[in-house]
Amino acid sequence: MTRLTGKLNKGAWSLVDWFIPRDIFQFDHREVLYKARALVVTLLIIGTSQVLTTAALFAVRDHLRHLHLVAPLYALTTAGAWCTLGLFRRTGHFRLCANLYGFFATGSLLCLIAITGGFAQSPLLPWWPLLVMYSFIMSGWGTACLWTFNGLVLWGLAINMDRGFYIQIIPTDFYQHFYAGSIAMAALALAAVLWFFDFYQRRLLGRLQQERDKALFAAAHDPLTGLANRKAFEERVNFMAERQKAIGGVEAVLMIDLNDFKEINDTLGHKTGDAVLKTVAARLRENTRRSDFVARLGGDEFAVLLCDLEDESQVLAIVEKLHAVITSPLPHDLDVRVGASIGVALDPMDGRDMDALLNHADQSMYEAKKNGLPYLFARELRSRVRQPRASGNA
Repeated sequence: MTRLTGKLNKGAWSLVDWFIPRDIFQFDHREVLYKARALVVTLLIIGTSQVLTTAALFAVRDHLRHLHLVAPLYALTTAGAWCTLGLFRRTGHFRLCANLYGFFATGSLLCLIAITGGFAQSPLLPWWPLLVMYSFIMSGWGTACLWTFNGLVLWGLAINMDRGFYIQIIPTDFYQHFYAGSIAMAALALAAVLWFFDFYQRRLLGRLQQERDKALFAAAHDPLTGLANRKAFEERVNFMAERQKAIGGVEAVLMIDLNDFKEINDTLGHKTGDAVLKTVAARLRENTRRSDFVARLGGDEFAVLLCDLEDESQVLAIVEKLHAVITSPLPHDLDVRVGASIGVALDPMDGRDMDALLNHADQSMYEAKKNGLPYLFARELRSRVRQPRASGNA
């Protein structure tokens, strides 16, 4: 169904897309393609309507004065609109083509105003602001200001010209109907322009939000495993340490180091090593609670922040469970086993700030690794340090 929809969309836009440079389709940014399509559609509509109007003007130019001059000028603006379309297909330059669109649209509008009663009476004047708005969408504020200024200058010059210069080809009996129809069509065109502007802005803001979210995620997460990185983990530990001071409870910081991981990288390659790290990360994520926080600090070192625990016995149960799942056999395709050493620091027993907790957990982890222990609590490490002194004094 999705493929069929894609084919239908491609078929519906095939004529329009033919005028769009190929490199625009290589962009990730869909709003660039939307803007290109809007520009092409506008030029196609204007160009086609100008061709029909040019044919009509040449058909009656011998019967109405001044048309012998207006018809060729209008034909030139028609040719210019189609040349702009070809130029866009070749260059994809929005600013240049938007300015050319403004120039030729202004020229054709002036020709039509001159034969429909002039600036004081022509029912086509409501179309002028659309030119400015469209120039703004296609090329920005500077282009819109340029064509606003040009329009005001032309209006100021034309309004003071002799009214005998203008002609009125609209029969008096049909003038009111023509004027009402022109206003209605201009209103519909204005609604279409405003819809596209809203659509374009929403697409643009949506993409910017996605890029911002991706950047924030990348700044706080490890690209290999998708876990939080060291900076994010330290910020969370600092926050939870401050929170613990206010509401009480027990938090635990676990530092985890994989044993002999360097050998896996050296003997089996970094691809296997990366697979091991991803597997361990997934196991840690799956075997911790939603309130806990898992991170990869770098290399083969992971960390876990356990939150809102009742007592130390609960911490011990979780540590034993995590050690068991980390060291359990890995998938058969990896054909390797890993060991792990875990250092544990408790808040508030082993420290009341981030630096103290991380330092005690890190020291406990290295002591456990050195002595071949699966895990070691910081308080046990302090007991080990005190024992030699006590025996020496005795």
